[in-house]
Amino acid sequence: MANLLYSTYAEVISCNGIIGTILYSIPFSLIICRMITVFLERRGTDVGSQSLMYLALMTVMVSLGLGVIHFYSIADNIMFALMISFYAEALSKIRQEAVTVKNPNP
Repeated sequence: MANLLYSTYAEVISCNGIIGTILYSIPFSLIICRMITVFLERRGTDVGSQSLMYLALMTVMVSLGLGVIHFYSIADNIMFALMISFYAEALSKIRQEAVTVKNPNP
């Protein structure tokens, strides 16, 4: 009987080694850090609430990776794409507002 790995992280390290595992974990770390940034910048607004929701979803997905291999599923990849597009748009608006505050039009 074959031993099957039922963990995303065990699958990544067994198939890709240490370098592959580091490369795999970098996007997760970036998403989490940027979601925290958006939440802290927009706390108390709808965008802040949405970023907190996406941050909770990301935490659940990372936790589920301990028992499920989730990078073979298209639904998980779509979820990651939605989170990336959300924080990219939110950070873009935050940067635009920062530039507007620094250089107000007379």
